[in-house]
Amino acid sequence: MAKKTEIDQEEERNEIESALIESTVTYFESQGETKVALTVEYDLMKELSQIERLMKDIGASEHALFALEERKRGGLYLKKFPLGERFIAALNYDISEIRRHFERHAFTPHFELFEECVKKYNLDDLAQAVKRKAHRAIEAWCRALTGCVTRIRTRLHSRAFKSRVSLFRRVPNENYLGLCRYIDRLFEKHSRLIVIRLDLGFGKEHRWPNGLRSPVTFEEAIGCRERLFNNRRCNRIFKHMVGYAWKLEYGLDKGFHYHLLLLFDGSKRQQDVTIAMEIGEYWEKVITNGKGVYWNCNGNKQTYKACGIGRINRSDIELRATLKEKVAIYLTKVDVILKLVMPDGHRSYNRGGMPKLKEKRAESITQEEAVV
Repeated sequence: MAKKTEIDQEEERNEIESALIESTVTYFESQGETKVALTVEYDLMKELSQIERLMKDIGASEHALFALEERKRGGLYLKKFPLGERFIAALNYDISEIRRHFERHAFTPHFELFEECVKKYNLDDLAQAVKRKAHRAIEAWCRALTGCVTRIRTRLHSRAFKSRVSLFRRVPNENYLGLCRYIDRLFEKHSRLIVIRLDLGFGKEHRWPNGLRSPVTFEEAIGCRERLFNNRRCNRIFKHMVGYAWKLEYGLDKGFHYHLLLLFDGSKRQQDVTIAMEIGEYWEKVITNGKGVYWNCNGNKQTYKACGIGRINRSDIELRATLKEKVAIYLTKVDVILKLVMPDGHRSYNRGGMPKLKEKRAESITQEEAVV
């Protein structure tokens, strides 16, 4: 496989960040129009992504972020270079609020290193002293900022830190590559697919009202998803479904919710919007006993800048690429920035088993197992 260029890596990083931020958005219907509700998590996720990008940019740079300079009328002031401006902005983010809203998640080594170094150099308290114009605080402030950045760079370039990053990213990367192979294999077997993206969750009264614990537990969320997929064997709405992938997510505002990718044999099923609606209604009214809500992505394609869902033919190279570069990333690679921590024996992501091809087409293809 060819090594990715810096441009490719930047584009992928942008896609992952966009998908991560989009996961906090809530869509709903109002008077026949699609509305968007931005939760508190939307702003927190943007801050989280900005810290992640800031840390990587600090590691890739060598120049100073700050300098002390004299004012014309006497006294010192802190000169902030562009990357230093971003660093100061990040100090104003509420890290405790980010952790509170994503309390069930593991954060990246970059985020944790930022948090650790800010605490070590007491930057929050020093910032307050500078605001109060405490005597000589500006010099201590500059020394602490410079020391913090130096420590961050040293740690970022260490072998131990790089190993932590590699370990954190390994499973999401493997899941993404596995899902892409899975999609390609399905197109080898079927000349066209009906691709459905469906978001399944629980109504507001079953999430976190005013900071109180949600009545929908982790076990209930898992049980609902298991019933949905177990029942597909005897429910006509799942007829001719040839593949699937699902991802469990969680946030203080949205509670537990799933992102589903469902693939149907396009030579035997049509009307992707109707199929998605029927499955969503089944989740809402039957599987969750009225607690559930859903978002029919296929019925609202206009809300997405690039749409890799609906009817896709084997020969539709561009649409197939969008399916992998947008939808597959959404289901797998957002975990390289924020990873849901699951109890032992449970998964936050899974897909169907790799389909077998006819013998004449499978001679050069080795047997693969589903990604966990």
